[in-house]
Amino acid sequence: MSGKRALPIALATGFMLLTTPAGAQGTPPSPSPVIQPIDSLRPLGPAPEERFQTDRPPARDDEDNGKAKKQPVTLSDEDVKSNPQIAEFLLSTALQRRDWSTLARVIPIYRQIEGHDPLLVHYTQGALYRQQRRHDLAIAEYRQMLRADPGLNNVRFDMAAMLFENKQYREAAEIFTALIDDPALEERFREFSLRFLEQIRAQGRPRTRLRFRVLHNDNVNQATDERFLEIGGWIFRKSDEYMPKSSYGTNYSLFLDQAFNVRGNHFLTYDLSLDGLRYNGHEDFNEKSATLDLGYKYQDVDSWFSFGPLLNRRWLGGEHYGDNWGLNAGYGKWLTNRWQATLNAQWIRKDYADEVLSSYNGDQYVLSPGVAVVLSNRSVVFGGLAVQRERLEQEDESYRQYGANLGFSHEWESGFSVNGYVQYGRRKFDETHFLFLRKRKDHRINAVLSVGHARLSFFGIEPRLSYQLEKIDSNIPALYSRKTNQWMLSLERTF
Repeated sequence: MSGKRALPIALATGFMLLTTPAGAQGTPPSPSPVIQPIDSLRPLGPAPEERFQTDRPPARDDEDNGKAKKQPVTLSDEDVKSNPQIAEFLLSTALQRRDWSTLARVIPIYRQIEGHDPLLVHYTQGALYRQQRRHDLAIAEYRQMLRADPGLNNVRFDMAAMLFENKQYREAAEIFTALIDDPALEERFREFSLRFLEQIRAQGRPRTRLRFRVLHNDNVNQATDERFLEIGGWIFRKSDEYMPKSSYGTNYSLFLDQAFNVRGNHFLTYDLSLDGLRYNGHEDFNEKSATLDLGYKYQDVDSWFSFGPLLNRRWLGGEHYGDNWGLNAGYGKWLTNRWQATLNAQWIRKDYADEVLSSYNGDQYVLSPGVAVVLSNRSVVFGGLAVQRERLEQEDESYRQYGANLGFSHEWESGFSVNGYVQYGRRKFDETHFLFLRKRKDHRINAVLSVGHARLSFFGIEPRLSYQLEKIDSNIPALYSRKTNQWMLSLERTF
C-alpha cells in the first residue's frame, strides 16, 4: 500500500528545513514518519441514537400526563368483604374506568370472600398486571381462565394481544390464526386479529434501508493544518502534499437487518451493512466497509438484552486495509412510557493489513450508558456517557477516552424536522510520545445537524441536508490537531 494511503505525515521527506538554531552544527536529525490510520466513514463510531429503541411499550394510565381516572372508594374493607355483589360491582366499574388503584385494593378483598368468582379474579388481576407491564403474570392469569373455560374467545384474543405486546410474536400468531379459523368468533375480533397478524409478519420480514449521499469534505486525508513543526530546535515546513485536501464525493450505503422469533421472547438477529465512500480526484482515500453483526436477543414489553459477534472488513484506495472483529452486548429498559435507559459494551480486535500500521493493531473496549426521554410524539432528547480503552501494540498510541454525548430530534406539524447530536471525548495516552517526549492529550468533538421536510419526500425517499464537524485539539498540534467540515445531501429509503 502506498504511503499516501496510510496517511503519513512524513517528517523526513514531507517537511523541509526552514531555520536552524544559532550555533547549530551539521544537519538536523531525520525524524521517523508518523503514520495514522484513516477512517472517514465513522469518525467516532455509530451515532449515539442508534443505541435506543423507538417502539414504546403500552402506556400506563398513571403515566399518561396525569389523565388516569381514579374514583375514590368510600366503603370500608369490611363493607366490601361482607357484600360480594358490591365487590363485583366495584371490580367491574374500576376495570371499565381504568381505576387501577381501586382495582388493586378490591381484588385481595374479593379473593377472601367465600364463593367468589375465580374467573373474575383472574380477569381483573390479569388486567391489572397488564397495566403494570407485568405481562408474564397477566398472561398466566388468562391461561388459567382458558383452562377453566376454553370457549372464552374474548379472553383468548386479549391474551394474544398481550403476547404481541410482550414480543412473543410466534405464540401470538398461533392464537390469532386459530381465532380467525373459529366460526364462532365475532367479526370485529376477526378483523382485529387480521391486523395483528399483518403486524407480526412485518416484524419478521427483513428490513432494508438504502442511502445515497452527495457530500463535500474539506479534509479527506484527515491532516492537520499546522504548516510548521519544531523538533529539537529545528523548524520544518510541511509540503503542500500533506496539508488538508478538500473534495466532493459520494457515499452509498446498504443496511439489512432481521430478527427471527425462535420461541417466547428469544430472537436470533443479523445486521448487515455495506458502506462506500468515493472522492473526486482523491481516489487513494476512497473507502469501503462491510460489517456483519450476528446475535441473540431477548426482549419483552419494556426491556431487551442482546449479545453477539461482529465482523468488519475495510478497503482503502481499492486495497484491503484492515479487519475488525469482536463482541457486542447491550441492555435497555423503558423505565416509564417516556424514559428509556441503555447500557452497551463492545470489544473490538483491530488488525491492519499494512505492516506500516501494525503498531495500531490491538484491542478496543467501550462501555456506554445512556438515557432517552420522549417529550412528545414529535420530540425526543437523549444523552449518555462513554468510556473507551485502546490497548495497542505501540504503547504510546494506547489511550483511555472519557466522553459524553447529547442529542435531540423534533418534527413540527408542518412536516419540517431537525435532529442532531454532539459527542465530546477527552483522550489521554499511556506513554510518552516517542518524538515530543510528552504524553499526548486530545480533546475530540463530533457534531451533526440534519434538517428535512416531509413535503420534499418522493417515492418513499426522504431527502435531508446535514452538516458534520469533527475537531481534534491536541497538545501535539503539529501532528494530531485537525478539523473537518462536511456537508451532505442524503436520499434515503426504507423497504
